[in-house]
Amino acid sequence: MLILLAVHGNELFKSRLAFNCEEAVNKLVEELFSPLNLRVLLAQSSDFSVYAEASPKSIFKYYRKRFEN
Repeated sequence: MLILLAVHGNELFKSRLAFNCEEAVNKLVEELFSPLNLRVLLAQSSDFSVYAEASPKSIFKYYRKRFEN
């Protein structure tokens, strides 16, 4: 469902409800991985592929941050 909202949600809801689904999904994924540590990664590992497909920008952002340090 998360992937469907990220991909098609704006077509369905943005013009009628002024709700940006893609941005909401990005924010949700960022919040799920914040703070980014081993415990969070292990807890979210079973759904990681769903998060990565629904919000690749957020996932890549955290990987970049992780490798910069």
